[in-house]
Amino acid sequence: MAERQEAELANAPRRILVPVDDEPRGCPALARAEALAGALGAELLLLGVNTLPLTADTAAPSAVLTSAEPDAAQDAVERMTRERVAEAQHRIPSGVQSRAVFGWGPAGAAIVDVAREERADLIVVPMMRGGALSHLLHDGADRHVLHESGVPVLVVPTP
Repeated sequence: MAERQEAELANAPRRILVPVDDEPRGCPALARAEALAGALGAELLLLGVNTLPLTADTAAPSAVLTSAEPDAAQDAVERMTRERVAEAQHRIPSGVQSRAVFGWGPAGAAIVDVAREERADLIVVPMMRGGALSHLLHDGADRHVLHESGVPVLVVPTP
């Protein structure tokens, strides 16, 4: 019995990647990833995804774009992402090793790319429960991660 437990722990994830969304305080996926990392002694990789790689002809949300300059909008997006990740990292218990990592681009591709670059052993992602419109708006990133990830993906339903 002890040998089996040792073998299972030897195969346990050592790096767990979780994207930090707009509400890091209330994200069930982050809470689940934090609990797993703590229980397994794994490193928690908090991913901030900058989903708006802006160019001169790309429109940005008015809340982000306070200047007509695309570089200013990109800086604002990156600053907001870093703030969200820093807030999430600040809430991680001291016994859980965590590190902030960042990616640019569509969320699904960024998650898979960073997981590969950081050699993550597990990806923990939230999946929204909702109606047909919600699935049309959010399923692209979820499906990309589920189909393209080279490591196991833990899907945590969110309200």
